[in-house]
Amino acid sequence: MQGFFKSRLVLTLVTLVLLAGAIAVSLAGITHSRAAAAASTPSGERILGQNVLEPVYEDTTGNVKYVMTPLKAP
Repeated sequence: MQGFFKSRLVLTLVTLVLLAGAIAVSLAGITHSRAAAAASTPSGERILGQNVLEPVYEDTTGNVKYVMTPLKAP
């Protein structure tokens, strides 16, 4: 049995399987965190009549608020 684990082919296959598993776990973590971030952050501004409604990040509380700005402000 000792000779079986010393085989170069077996070591290569075990390494490839472990590497594939590590890549799958890291990709699952990356895609999950991006989906969570995308779901919680507003994507941009909207035009409402003669105003632009845009999200702003309040750094003191960490909340997202909205600001309405006129399109042709003086």
